[in-house]
Amino acid sequence: MFDGFIDNIYPDFSPGYRQTVIHAVEGQRTLMGDYTSDLQTNIRIDTAIAQILSDVSWAGGSQIDSISDFLPYWGGDGSSALDNLWKLVECGLGRMFIDREGKLKIYSRLRRPAVTETIAGTQIQLDVSTPMPWEVVKNSITVATNGFEKQATAEIWRQGASVGINDGETRTFWASYTYENQPVPAVNVLTPVSGVDFTINTKSDDTGTDLSAGGSASLAAFSSTAKIEITNNSGYPGFITLNRLRGDALVPYKGGSKKQDATSIAQYFQQDLVLDNPWQQNGNVAGDFAAALLELLKDAHQYPAVRLRDQIPLQFTPELFDWMHVDVTDMDIDQDYALGYISHEWLEPTGQAIETQFRTEPTLVPATGYWTFQASLGVDTVFAF
Repeated sequence: MFDGFIDNIYPDFSPGYRQTVIHAVEGQRTLMGDYTSDLQTNIRIDTAIAQILSDVSWAGGSQIDSISDFLPYWGGDGSSALDNLWKLVECGLGRMFIDREGKLKIYSRLRRPAVTETIAGTQIQLDVSTPMPWEVVKNSITVATNGFEKQATAEIWRQGASVGINDGETRTFWASYTYENQPVPAVNVLTPVSGVDFTINTKSDDTGTDLSAGGSASLAAFSSTAKIEITNNSGYPGFITLNRLRGDALVPYKGGSKKQDATSIAQYFQQDLVLDNPWQQNGNVAGDFAAALLELLKDAHQYPAVRLRDQIPLQFTPELFDWMHVDVTDMDIDQDYALGYISHEWLEPTGQAIETQFRTEPTLVPATGYWTFQASLGVDTVFAF
């Protein structure tokens, strides 16, 4: 059914049972640890995705479509690696899943795969159902933007009290950046300079002998935090009386685009959809996404859910987000859909009878009739005349 890892093996000696239970999990488990990275500028979405997979040593294999949208700022935010991946994929209106072979697949919004399967009404032994309009209609679409305004180089963190440090000792500090007492990300964070950003003195109130010339500092800067190490090689014990960081704070601001369809609202009442992605920073892109989603979701299309039994090739061949054609004459369904959900239920302990449920979902279909190039204007291309 899928490739993964054995998570646990334990015997079951319950009354009437003598069996061993094997608990298996998908490779997704390896993406559940916290992920933090330094803040980067003008990075492509697919490049950021590849960086995460490399940093966490993802071993399941991957297939990543070209997603050339540029992010002015991006960095791992401390949530799980999986959550960071989801945010990037959603920022480009893409799709992500782990296939039955354990491979991580990420599809661009521009992907338009060939139809792999056709389901006809005569093949459906159980039932087919479609959602009610208020379950699928979205006629008021808001796509938020979360931009950043870079500030001039200034202090973004300061240690509160003096800290003792022996000769030859290294003290470690974790700094969280702030601007006007609000937590912020930052770029161009400077390695602390002796006598400017940190001082070492023989007295905790900074009135003794200055030992700063014998001190050194190292810095590992991340998107919203940094690790500072200060070493005292002055030959004397002392106190760190000043310890601060300077950098360019990125002050967040909100924006976005809202699109509505008056005709749909009059028929189905207002049905809202809000996308608020932390890395969506481009107002023009937000407007295009809102318009495309409104066009897709403002009408009450049929998105059939199908239950199958005794159709083994059909039940187990399709993969998530494959396109399939559903043709059910009695329900006036004759259309291509993306496969957004698959479930298999064993009806017998031996697994010899299995019921499968497919749920289809709306699809963004790229326009046709023009050439597309995987390039970014001004970056990979040059205008000439």
